[in-house]
Amino acid sequence: MNYKNIAVYPYSHTEAKRSGALSLWQKSHDANIACRQAVISAVKEQYDHEKSHFNTEAAASQLVDTFGYDRLHLVLANSIKQSEGGRISAENKEWAKKLWMPQEKEYARQYAIDDRVNPGLVDMLTSQVRKMYAGLGLYDRSHCDLDILQEYENKVLVLMAEVLKEESKTPENQLFLAEGGFGCNDNSQGRKVFGKFLSDGEKTHFYREDFAGILREDLLPDWAVNKIAQTESSDEVQEPGISMT
Repeated sequence: MNYKNIAVYPYSHTEAKRSGALSLWQKSHDANIACRQAVISAVKEQYDHEKSHFNTEAAASQLVDTFGYDRLHLVLANSIKQSEGGRISAENKEWAKKLWMPQEKEYARQYAIDDRVNPGLVDMLTSQVRKMYAGLGLYDRSHCDLDILQEYENKVLVLMAEVLKEESKTPENQLFLAEGGFGCNDNSQGRKVFGKFLSDGEKTHFYREDFAGILREDLLPDWAVNKIAQTESSDEVQEPGISMT
């Protein structure tokens, strides 16, 4: 079964119950548990005891192909947070601390990788998954303007990678040209930001919290600059009173 089409539910069981979304929570939770079991199986399959060699690339690729990065990140980070072993690197511990997850330990324990898997192997697998993810070249908050209270209208925004489907996780798909909406102003009660993807011009909306921020001008790729120029040129042509003949 391919679990990539099952979205990671971003809220707690308590919130899901309150909002009538228990079915979504349950599907996501079941997928988390399945991912945990798959990690245990992958480690056992790819670790050669005689040679003391762990094929992390094969294990990580298999798991990413089945569950996607978002769910795999969640399960690995959850396991590291709950691990009492001392074989987890400081880098991976710090990474796990920063990763979001629902704060309900009774459910989180159900998809934590237990001591049947050597914590050192979990650490190695985590490092390999993080290396693969970094290879995607995605944008994050470090690529954005530090002034998070800026107006978003007519700015190129960076969508959080977690908002995109697994097959759409590319830096090109993260760039979004904001065109309006109350969410463009951080002081507004409204949170919707309307605009379009720079890559293909598809119009849609997201919420302000779905964005990492405004992409720094020095990081704007040439193709995006050209797209913006085309948009501005098109807007000028369509202004009322300008003859098209």
